[in-house]
Amino acid sequence: MTLELTPVTWVPGTIDNLNLLGTIRTLDSMNGWINLDCRTNDQAASLYCTYGVISEGGWTVWDDTASSLFDDSDYKWIRPRCTTDISDWYFFGYAHDFKAALYDFTLITGKIPVPPRYAFGVFFSRWWAYNDLDTMHIVSEYEQHQTPLDVVVTDMDWHVTFYKEADQGQVDQAGQTIGWTGYTWDHHLFPDPTAFFSWCKMKGLRNTLNIHPASGVQPWEEQYAPMAEYMGVDPSTNKYVPFDINNQTFANGFLDIVLKPVYDQGIDFWWLDWQQWTSGNPNPTFMLNYVFFTNPQRVGSNLRGMLLHRWGGLGNHRYQLGFSGDVVPSWDSLSYQPYFTQTAANVLYGYWSHDIGGHTQPCPAELYTRWVQWGIWSPIFRTHCTKDPNNDRRIWTYPLQNFQIMRDAIALRSQMVPYIYTQARVAYDTGVSIVHPLFYDYPSDSDSYQQRWEGEYMFGSELLVDPVTAPVDGTTKLASKTIYLPEGTWVEWFSGDVYTGPKTIKLSYTLDEIPIFVKAGAIIPMLPADHQLLGSAQEDYTSVLFTVFPYSTFSRSGFLYEDDGLTADYIDGAFGTTSFTYEPVTAQDLRVTIEPTKGMVFAAQRVYEFAFVGIFPPSSVVLNGTSIPYVANRAYSATQGWTYNGDTLTATVWTNTPISVTSAVQLDVFLTKGHDLTAPLTGFTRCVKRLQNSKKLLDQQWGTGVYNEDYYDMLTASETGRRITYDPSTAWDEVSGFASSLAAATATMEAYSALKDQLHAQVDAWLTTCPPSS
Repeated sequence: MTLELTPVTWVPGTIDNLNLLGTIRTLDSMNGWINLDCRTNDQAASLYCTYGVISEGGWTVWDDTASSLFDDSDYKWIRPRCTTDISDWYFFGYAHDFKAALYDFTLITGKIPVPPRYAFGVFFSRWWAYNDLDTMHIVSEYEQHQTPLDVVVTDMDWHVTFYKEADQGQVDQAGQTIGWTGYTWDHHLFPDPTAFFSWCKMKGLRNTLNIHPASGVQPWEEQYAPMAEYMGVDPSTNKYVPFDINNQTFANGFLDIVLKPVYDQGIDFWWLDWQQWTSGNPNPTFMLNYVFFTNPQRVGSNLRGMLLHRWGGLGNHRYQLGFSGDVVPSWDSLSYQPYFTQTAANVLYGYWSHDIGGHTQPCPAELYTRWVQWGIWSPIFRTHCTKDPNNDRRIWTYPLQNFQIMRDAIALRSQMVPYIYTQARVAYDTGVSIVHPLFYDYPSDSDSYQQRWEGEYMFGSELLVDPVTAPVDGTTKLASKTIYLPEGTWVEWFSGDVYTGPKTIKLSYTLDEIPIFVKAGAIIPMLPADHQLLGSAQEDYTSVLFTVFPYSTFSRSGFLYEDDGLTADYIDGAFGTTSFTYEPVTAQDLRVTIEPTKGMVFAAQRVYEFAFVGIFPPSSVVLNGTSIPYVANRAYSATQGWTYNGDTLTATVWTNTPISVTSAVQLDVFLTKGHDLTAPLTGFTRCVKRLQNSKKLLDQQWGTGVYNEDYYDMLTASETGRRITYDPSTAWDEVSGFASSLAAATATMEAYSALKDQLHAQVDAWLTTCPPSS
């Protein structure tokens, strides 16, 4: 094998010191960074620490000799090896073709399954003794606060608990804390679980329940007697049924006798919370994941497997989602999670779900806001926290500014489901998880390897994310970021600024800004902003927003993936794909083509919307040969039109008339010569927003000698985007003159002595750093 033209020789016993690492069982009780190098982590064995199947050295070896095997039965079960006097090694020698190594690993160990589509929506979770009415009120709060929601998590208080006895030190027959394990409804809280779940389904929501199964089945459980008899225990003895998930008889009885009556009342999947012993072959975490994930297959259902649980070791990518456990809220914990999540892609474990905001104690507002901003660009978005009256992750319990920022972020996550779900199909096909390191895509770029330590990663094929994971400066209220952009042309999503890599840039971000970069020319399939609040993640795509990041010199293609969102039929070909292309026909003609859907059709007709980010207003728009009119206010047009947002320099084209998905769609957006994609837009969007936010800060100084007539220059500059929105024909002149307007506003604020020193410094920093310096 050769690596960068250098021969590499491997012999048995060679240590892989350049392994790109993998993952561990849990982050429970951890605060900050955890060592993923299994040879130097003193808890490696109990954490099931696993090296990656790829290495910067170009080769890896996996020793599978000690593992049990699956038998050849229809529903496969574990069996010991026939002999122990042989070695079972797998050698991967792919140099730096990491994607090929990951793909071939799926051929040996199995694909990364596509989770149900609702899993990529928004979860609500909190350990609290909520009853059915409490939960209904929380759902109503999501509606009142215009916040999307898809999955309701009910922690352990759904079942009978014995907190009083536990506080007195009582344990059950298994020696575990009494009441921690349970499978019998507490009917004081949920008098009619079936009716409650029916209400959730009527709202479009999915449900999961938490279980800690370590105590087996205790005598007080409703299903104790039939389970005891099934396992050969005399129920009259009141002796518990020990937990033994590696015993197929116990596993089947546990699912069929104990849990099925609860499952059939309306839950969609189980949240397993195993925290006890780690011994066994396979270990109990792995076997729990296998047994629960494959249970639909065992009982003859075509539903996909789905669970929430911890990592059980190599091969566990077949049974996801991952639950990373109860971390301490801190900036160190937050900064570790992007690294931890992308590194798990090296063992195909691409769906870690973290407790957004941390778990063990209250999370300060700024930290929680940044955690939410990272969470929306993580595989699974699930807020959660421990039982504490002062510990709550409902975003409306935080200050108004933080709530509004977090709500906007969560709304964007909800819109991103079509893109995320498409990338889940990519992961199934290729072995490349949606959150993955830069070096997968840029293996010859030495700088790309360093970025994983900085928390920078790819989010699917089109997006580069570098979340802010440190507090803002106490004076300027800005967080500084050093960002590496690999080869290619990149558009910063929320500013429209364009960069050409490879390049390192230094930018500063206010609390409401997130560093997201898009490959130039990319089209991101999304849900429209006005999609339904509850349960939208599981719905077929009857309306799609294609967000386009146009560039002047090259085309880019992509596709939208669809299936039924719930069953395993996609494995047998029951899915559809819709290809799309962005093409700059000329510098003045930007074309987007949507091809007819190939394969299975799930939404026969579709309403289309297209948003072109970072362009001047079109001179004309043509959809399938028909001219589309400009409409000042979309609410007044019942059919089709295009509008322009001057704050974001975005032209949006829509049609309210559904179009058959078996028909092609061609959209041409024509720009005025000289106002094309080569025209300067740098810094405009970010600066306008910061000017608007600066006005809000100054408004709060009423009564302190601060008067708006003293800073008319700043107010006038802050309204630049609005003026363009009202009259798009002014865009060229407004943008061309904006640098002067910004300079005048900045000079006015620098000279404004009435402001307090801290506020003066903050506004000055916001305005002087909004145009990028690099």
